Amino acid sequence: MGLGDLRTSQLLWLTITLAVFGLADALSRRSGRHPLSHPVLTTTPVVIAIVHATGIGYATYAGATAVLGFLLGPAVVGLAVPIHARLALIRQLALPITLALLAGSATAIGSAVGIMWLFTAPRDVLVSTAWACTIRGRAALRSACRRMVSVRRARLKSAKRWAPLPAWAWRSTR
Repeated sequence: MGLGDLRTSQLLWLTITLAVFGLADALSRRSGRHPLSHPVLTTTPVVIAIVHATGIGYATYAGATAVLGFLLGPAVVGLAVPIHARLALIRQLALPITLALLAGSATAIGSAVGIMWLFTAPRDVLVSTAWACTIRGRAALRSACRRMVSVRRARLKSAKRWAPLPAWAWRSTR
């Protein structure tokens, strides 16, 4: 195994990524979980610097760490259980949550376009990036809302035909 093979090794990049994340998590714990020491926020620039310093390129890194994305999928789906447990609280806080999501979206679009502007991206690229972000965001929101409504309707139809829904479900549909 030559040095070139080692630099593109999946095991190497998984180990580096997880080690940097572990160190970042330890730093976050020591800081009392301060928001600016969030492990993802601190891991990302360190891994970017390492990838840049080794000169392997993002495509190689992404291919080597694709298994992390595969493993994160079920973890994200697993978040549905605690979200479902707090559904009443989420409904009470719907307005602040919506405002926070809108502010976060605006910040993401603004920072993406701002960083591109700082690196002197052409105006048409800036406009198309901002436009693509807003279109994708609207489409994702519309799709999520349609899915929620169709799932709810399907549950209500099947519940009326087969078995009663739990009490919490009927409270929210009346």
